[in-house]
Amino acid sequence: MVYLEDLSIEFSETKVGLNVLEKKDETIHFDLMLECEFLNFSHDYVWLEEDVDLVLKSIANIKRNNLEQDIISVDSPGIAFSYEQYSHDKTIYFFTVSVDLGFITSNMGTETLLSITLNTTLADFENWIRKGFNK
Repeated sequence: MVYLEDLSIEFSETKVGLNVLEKKDETIHFDLMLECEFLNFSHDYVWLEEDVDLVLKSIANIKRNNLEQDIISVDSPGIAFSYEQYSHDKTIYFFTVSVDLGFITSNMGTETLLSITLNTTLADFENWIRKGFNK
């Protein structure tokens, strides 16, 4: 399991874990875990390699254009990321990881989300994606 931890982990006890279970051809079967003081949620997903590439391209776009806020989405359903740059320290971002509960419970996309937000750096987020998916 590779973790992306909140910069204030000792106080927030907030982190997101990623564990690749299997890679086969262009598909990646992985487990995503959202964890904070009162919540521990885990679910497995299947992404395509191109989904990981889309996230990495989005990160490169954030760096290149110094974007302050947006959504990072992929073609496969179930997970979305959003971010907002902290106005007092441009190196820190509020990253939100959202999972679609309708997709999880009924195998159909909905607007019912479970989300967790971490204060982290863009470099830490990128490293988490790269290490988690071996990119």
